[in-house]
Amino acid sequence: MLLYLHGFRSSPQSFKSRVVQDRMRAWGVEKYFACPMLNVSPTLAIAQAEAAIRGARAGGET
Repeated sequence: MLLYLHGFRSSPQSFKSRVVQDRMRAWGVEKYFACPMLNVSPTLAIAQAEAAIRGARAGGET
């Protein structure tokens, strides 16, 4: 899994995020791309990232 963490003033729809997702789609591995909308609170953003990692591991996508 590729967990793309955008900046605090950015979003999953940012240019860089879309470029990475498009490239992974072209390679046929888009299902391994994750870019959750992160909370502006660093503590909550870290918790969200950790939850995404746990979810990917549970689904066998790491």
